[in-house]
Formats: sequence, structure tokens, C-alpha cells
Amino acid sequence: MINDNSEEILRYIENHWLSNDLVQDNSGFGIRNIILDLCKIPRSQGEPATATEEKSFLADRIRSGDGGVLRKSIMRIGRVSLPHNFIAPNPGYFAGTQFYWDSYFTILGLVTNGHVKLAKNMIDNLCFLFDKFGLVPARNSWTSVGRSQPPFLTSMAFEVFEHGGVDVAWMDYVMNIAQQEYERVWMSEPRYNHKSGLSQYNPKYFGKLLAVFESGWDLSSRYSGNARLLPVDLNCLIYKYESDFLKWAVYKNDKTKQLYWRAAMKRRKKLINDYFWDEKSGFYNDYNLKTNRLEKLKTLAGFYPLWCGVADQKQAGKCLKMLKAFEHAGGLATTVKMKPSHKQWDYPNGWAPLQLVVIEGLSRYGFEKDAERLTRKWLDCNQKVFAATATLWEKYDVVNCRVGLRGRYATQPDFSWTMAVFVRLQSRTEHKSPVPMAN
Repeated sequence: MINDNSEEILRYIENHWLSNDLVQDNSGFGIRNIILDLCKIPRSQGEPATATEEKSFLADRIRSGDGGVLRKSIMRIGRVSLPHNFIAPNPGYFAGTQFYWDSYFTILGLVTNGHVKLAKNMIDNLCFLFDKFGLVPARNSWTSVGRSQPPFLTSMAFEVFEHGGVDVAWMDYVMNIAQQEYERVWMSEPRYNHKSGLSQYNPKYFGKLLAVFESGWDLSSRYSGNARLLPVDLNCLIYKYESDFLKWAVYKNDKTKQLYWRAAMKRRKKLINDYFWDEKSGFYNDYNLKTNRLEKLKTLAGFYPLWCGVADQKQAGKCLKMLKAFEHAGGLATTVKMKPSHKQWDYPNGWAPLQLVVIEGLSRYGFEKDAERLTRKWLDCNQKVFAATATLWEKYDVVNCRVGLRGRYATQPDFSWTMAVFVRLQSRTEHKSPVPMAN
């Protein structure tokens, strides 16, 4: 173990969360106002800049290499105002943005540290977006309307409910939204594949890479040149919805719904094992609808069946043996060893959410020593890099225990889901109360 700076990191996380719960405001989001604000266009004797001055100044900034001005303008123009405050992925590149699947992992840290109301607010925002668009978009942006992200809404709701932050009426409301999402988004065309009875990310967007973006793994060799992929992790997440619907039906003592969701779970469990389990390698792989074969590339998505509980004990034991293909000094790489690429969801990068999925999956099947070892490796890597950079990063090179390799954009500092997973794993490992909230 490296020198323990965990308390310093926990204080850093609390300070970040207390200063970064951003309230959306769309006032002044016109192109003219955004350019004036971002470019700090000089005024003449207190008068507003003319259109010609604005155009000239912006063009000069872009020519000089300050393309970030243009990106920030576009991001702000397309933002959908949200009714409640929330934690953005980070205060820089992703400022003012609430992503769908990021929210789940961020919420895990928030409720662990007592910020249950803020966690509830983030779920309310996602429900607001569903009511507005008929799906939970990848983020609160008009550019994301029509595409979603990995669905975690029921898991978020139970986290808040079980931490005493909401009443039964609120849970009924969110579970109803989640069931609509289940039926209208993931169990309907174009995401539902009738032949297999399983689901995929929206295939009609693949030509523009938007299906990859919908997966959250943007970008990854997992999706290279493949428009017909059934993802194992997505179908495990849908199984988790079904198990959560059953859990809520049991809580409400609704016998009819209990029978329905038990049948749905049984059906999907069989399909997941029929389509994704590779007996030869002892692991779960994605399924290629075009070739009607399992994909060869091994990724951490293959551990989702352990996280959601769809694997049997024998299958889980075989998956355990696959850990050595992913495990390194700083934790788990997203894929098995491969030639480094510019795809940020490839080896040697490791991401906080996937570490947690694997660790919780192993723990579910009783592999506590392995879960503890991986927890310690990931936390040590975070602590080592924090000691050198004073921040927690979006992703890490787990082979060399350093900041993760960049992809289509630079690796981002001050990243909320990394913070949240650190809090969750630190609390799990030390079995201690969460760090007190700052005043």
C-alpha cells in the first residue's frame, strides 16, 4: 500500500461536490449572448459590440487555436434546462451537463456521504427528461435527443429509497417511469431485436457512431465496424430492471406483478446464457447478429452477469479465472491486452464504474478475497496519481498506474464518477462511516 492520503482525497471530494452542484439556467443562451460571455468581447465606451465586431473577434479566437470557444458555445446553445441541481461529470469540459449512466455511479457516492437529497434531485432530472422526450437521453442536450445510455434508473431509485431519502409515492412514480422506459425504449424497435428476444443500442444511429455513444463506451474496439452487436452488459442491465420491478412488487405485495416479473427474469436469464455464454472460454461475450457468432474480444462487460446475478455459481467461478487477462498493478483494464489505440475504452485504460461492477459481481458470488484485492489496487492507483496531480481523473492507465490515455478528447480531471466510486469502495473496504459533510 502507498502512503495513505485517503482522508485528504475524501475532503477533496466533499469540497468538489459542495461547489459543483450546478443549477441549470437557460437565460441568455442566445448565440449573441454566449459569444459575448465566452469571448469577453471588448466594448467601446460601454456600448454593446456590433455583429461585425463579434464575428471578427470569434474568428480571430478560432484562428489562433482557441477552438474551445466554439465548442463551449455549441454546448451551451444545445443544453436542456433541468429543474433541479446536480453533479456534473466535472467542472470543466463537461460543465453544466448531467449524463444518464454517470448519474448512477455519482449517486452511489452521494448517498454514501449523506447527500441523499442531491441524489434524489438527479433522479428527478432524469424523470423530467423522460417525460419531455419519451426516453432518458444520454445527457441534457438537444444534440442527444433520440439516443440514450446504459439504463440504471431503477438501481438509482433503490439507492435513494434505501437510504431513507424518499417515500413510497415517489418510488411508485420513478418505477412507473422506469417501466415505461423498459417497454417503450429497450423492449421496442429499433432497440429490441425480435429474432433473439434481446436488446441492442439503437442500430440506426451506428453509421454516425451514435450507437457507440449510446453504449457509453465511446470509443472502443468492442464496436469497431460492427453495426449488429447484441451487448451482454445492456441485456444484464435490462435483467436488473426486471429484478427491481419484482423487488418493488414484493414490497407492495402485488402478487400478479410478482408472477409477471419472475417469468420475465426467467426468460431473459435463459436468453443471456444462450446467446452470451461461451463454454469454451468460460466467459460472457457480446453476440454478433451479422455473423451469428460470439465476438472474440474479451472485455469487462463480460462480468455484468455476475453483477446482476444472472450467472450460476459454476459460471461465476469460470469468470473468476478470466480476471488474470484484465488485472494489472492499478486494477482492471477495460479489455484484454491489445495494441494501444486512440480508443479510450480499450487497454490499458481502466474506468471507475467497471471496477465497481466487477468488484460487486465477485462479492455477490462469495469471491471476497479477489474483490478486496481489486479494490485495494484501484484505490492505491487513485491515491498514487492524486499524490502527484492533486486530482482524481476520468480514467487511468492501470498497467502503469498513471493518468489514462486520451481518446477523442483529453483525459479529464476532477471526475465525479471516479470520486464517487472512490468513496464507495473506501467505505466498503474500511467498513467505516462515510466522511462527515463539510460545513
